[in-house]
Amino acid sequence: MMFVRTARAAGLSFLPPYKNLDAADFEHGVNFAVAGSTALPSKVLAAQHIFSPVTTSSLNVQLDWMFNHFTSICRNSRDCVEKLQNALFMVGEIGGNDYNYAIFQGKTMEELRSMVPHVVATIVDAARSCKKPSTHSNKKPNAVIVYGDYDNAYKFLLQVATSHGLERERACCGTGGKYNFNMTRMCGGAGVEVCSDPERYMSWDGVHLTQQGYKIMAAWLVNNIFPHLLCHI
Repeated sequence: MMFVRTARAAGLSFLPPYKNLDAADFEHGVNFAVAGSTALPSKVLAAQHIFSPVTTSSLNVQLDWMFNHFTSICRNSRDCVEKLQNALFMVGEIGGNDYNYAIFQGKTMEELRSMVPHVVATIVDAARSCKKPSTHSNKKPNAVIVYGDYDNAYKFLLQVATSHGLERERACCGTGGKYNFNMTRMCGGAGVEVCSDPERYMSWDGVHLTQQGYKIMAAWLVNNIFPHLLCHI
């Protein structure tokens, strides 16, 4: 949803998933993200007895897709420079699922701490790979790199949720307790009612936000990021 809202603010249409075989073309952009993915490759996690229950398309796989996409749309290096000179690249948060899966699978706090340097190094290496000479970012002095402050965007959402008429603490879709959340009976599970009024909630399932929540966060990010991009939208 963050990608969608940011793209819309830039005047772009919905970004089709890269692996969507029904997508007619990627004229206005493409989305390489995968729900539930991790920063560390699934094989690295498996070696620590941590298994990715949703997908094995980790960060390195998504980057490979991106570079393969560039190869497919560019005739040569100069053509790529021309096609990408006004492109907006957005890299969302990554790495949280590495810890989520470790926690759900019974890893200790000490084991979680030992993961941190590896997860951080993987993300840093991924960011550096995007600055290889083959991507021409080193040769483009006009390239602008801006940090999207998700932390403060989320804090802003918490501050204004009530004034937007949103329930701040209870999940929209779930069951049980003060927060309408039960790890063993999450949204989509048997007997768990689907929320009929998501426009009134900030959290969809206790893990993900609702569209209203993401809309408020995205608006804050857009207002924070776009002035630094030195472009007109």
